[in-house]
Amino acid sequence: MQAAPAPLCVRPREAAEMLDVSRSFIYELIAAGVLDSVKIGGARRVSVKSIERVAREGVAASSGPRSSHRSWLPTPESSRLMRASPRCS
Repeated sequence: MQAAPAPLCVRPREAAEMLDVSRSFIYELIAAGVLDSVKIGGARRVSVKSIERVAREGVAASSGPRSSHRSWLPTPESSRLMRASPRCS
């Protein structure tokens, strides 16, 4: 019997467990464009490749979601584009 293939995407809760952070922080990273995600129906999924990248490289203090200027907050235009483009690969 063959083993199941590794998933391409996981739930935000699973991404939080993988990175040992809170689920809300995962949503901040998604909003900042640090983690790639896609909506499938009403369900949000996070790219395993982007989780692995963050685990390997970390999050730059100046570009991460906890920067003092909060410049990472998405604009209405960027939010629309993020929802329209599937990036979970």
